[in-house]
Amino acid sequence: MTRPRATYQLSSLDEAVEYVAVDGRCENTMAKQHWEEDAKNRFLQFLSTTANETWTALDQDVVVDPATNRNFDYRLGLGERRIALELFRLVKDEAELARDRVWSEVVHALERELTQRSLKGYLLTTPSYFNAPKVKRQQFVKQLADRVEGVIASSPDADELNFDGFALKRIEGLERIACSSFGEGGAVNPAGIALAALEEKLPNKNNQLAVEGHERVILVVNWTAFLVDPGDVVEAATQIDFARFPNIDRIFFEFTPGDIRLVFDRSVFAAYDKKSSVPDDLEPLYVQSLGFRIARHEPKAFQLIRKITEERGTALWLPANSRIEVVRYGRELVQSGDWDDVGWIVRTFEDDPDPSNNINDPAEKCNYHDQIARGEMVNFIVTVRGHLSWLLQLIVAANKRDLYQHTFEIVERYALSPNLYIRQQATIPLIEFAKRRFTDLIDSSLSDGIRTLTLRMARENASYPPILEGVANVVARMPDLTPSEAEEVLRIFLDMPSREAPQLLSFLLISYAVFRQRETRFGTFDAKNFASLLLNQVVHGIPAIRSSILWRIHGILGERPAEATTLLPYAAAFASGAYDRNAFFHFYNIAASFIGTYPDLLAPALKNAFCRERDYSKSNDHQFIWAFDRQPWTALLRLRSSGRDEDFLDCIEIVLEYGANIFNFPPGGLSEALGQIGSPRAGRLIEQARRLVAYLHWIARGCPLWQADVDWAWAEQQLPAS
Repeated sequence: MTRPRATYQLSSLDEAVEYVAVDGRCENTMAKQHWEEDAKNRFLQFLSTTANETWTALDQDVVVDPATNRNFDYRLGLGERRIALELFRLVKDEAELARDRVWSEVVHALERELTQRSLKGYLLTTPSYFNAPKVKRQQFVKQLADRVEGVIASSPDADELNFDGFALKRIEGLERIACSSFGEGGAVNPAGIALAALEEKLPNKNNQLAVEGHERVILVVNWTAFLVDPGDVVEAATQIDFARFPNIDRIFFEFTPGDIRLVFDRSVFAAYDKKSSVPDDLEPLYVQSLGFRIARHEPKAFQLIRKITEERGTALWLPANSRIEVVRYGRELVQSGDWDDVGWIVRTFEDDPDPSNNINDPAEKCNYHDQIARGEMVNFIVTVRGHLSWLLQLIVAANKRDLYQHTFEIVERYALSPNLYIRQQATIPLIEFAKRRFTDLIDSSLSDGIRTLTLRMARENASYPPILEGVANVVARMPDLTPSEAEEVLRIFLDMPSREAPQLLSFLLISYAVFRQRETRFGTFDAKNFASLLLNQVVHGIPAIRSSILWRIHGILGERPAEATTLLPYAAAFASGAYDRNAFFHFYNIAASFIGTYPDLLAPALKNAFCRERDYSKSNDHQFIWAFDRQPWTALLRLRSSGRDEDFLDCIEIVLEYGANIFNFPPGGLSEALGQIGSPRAGRLIEQARRLVAYLHWIARGCPLWQADVDWAWAEQQLPAS
């Protein structure tokens, strides 16, 4: 759940009607409603607790304009001091609250059900409401859980899945499936809800508080099922021109009953409006509002932050989230070429304590260092120095040669940091440096430093695959490694590959095994060990690497067919390895494209592939071979067109041994192809194919194929050839 739901409800339909003035006249002259009295009493208690002042309610519905009977809710007094208090609720209507309650109940039940099924690691985005009557709600939840489980099982490697108005997004390290919702217009925007309410209410409230000799205060009571929090209201207030509302001095927001926060103070906001004014005492509201303004990248906010930071000698007066926003603002400054301010940001935040270099710091709420140490991927930009790494990348990419030396010194410190998350982020600017090593922007000393640092990062992070993935990206831009250096780092990468690493590793394997030796400007390169390494990985590597190698080979051959004699032997060797559905898909693509031209090489490989597929399907109950009628059948037709009839029959004989585990059978043209060959063997295979087709139809009439549990040998005896 992204936010907790309300635990109290409206007591009656009457209480859902806002107490407002229409056409300047009060339409409701009844006694104060319960919620108003309760809110006023809680505000008095708040003043007593926070200011140690005992205020009392002197009057209610105090008229400020007799002609229209316009009034404010309560006059409070303490000695000679007066407060004019006006209330309003941030409230949804009854129907919206009811829909929220149904959504909350369904989602809580769904999260429990998915947890019981041991499903985790995804954010499930749902529609903003469910039409599920209470008597059918349990059944609805179980059906929805079945759907979610099925979608995940059908695409276990996908990072994002969409179905029936729902969306699943993989979140590494999340120990459950968490739910959130989207409204009709996209993601719910709590600050936008608060802003809309303030813009609607403040003009009238400003008129109701037109009274002298009082501090004019608004108390906003939260009835939005806790969707809006105090920070959201402060953020909304920073977007309003309060010069339009001169009668409002302060606004308080009651998040939960009794939890009252100051969200607007005219004196605090006025300090921001005076461009050169910096208050001596940085009140929390000033700092908070400044944070929201820099998050919107207001130039004035940045200049004030720079001025205050220079006066104080530190930026730590800002909370970490606001310091992050200053660094993020630096990206805009890079684009506009404001290098003085960019340099100031880098110098100010390069040694920021977020994240801590004390990797055992208990104050770290979400320790990304530990996640990386456990081998978990952290694919988001967080912390001040994490964001600064991406700003450094932009500086390098902007070719600011005069900033390179200082930038590299920071990258080097980050690369050797005790904090593994910062090491990971250091690879981002390091990639840009590696791209420019052989340009006039990088002198020989800096070039050697980049090379040395990259090798050191590979060696010192051999146990941390998430970091190695970034280092591999750097190595991919370094064609001048010696054979021994290249083999060393490649073996490090292959020893513990991350989930995202295979595409990079397949690139490096093929580059070093095939293409690097052709690049002569960096000296001779012995590729023999790399050829053996590529062969080993395409046959025995993890499925993702094998699949990526074949995908890359197919892509290269599509652009450069002349490389076939060099690369196809690796594809042919692949078929002697274990079966994997994704990898075999890429193999059949290659076979379909090139078996007609290279039958001597690929025909034995195709037979090997079918044998592996047959053995896999028979050793794994109910594992089906899908889409035989597509690329595998295309490869077989092109094999026969090359004049290799016996090889074609060998393959058909193997495929028929799949039995009930084959899907999409028979392919169009099978009988015609066998009939054209006309040999006794081809005739026998036609009869065998007919028996298989008859059997598949028999199974289909009885029950779904994947539920069948029939002895194939017995079934074949019961269905003699026609």
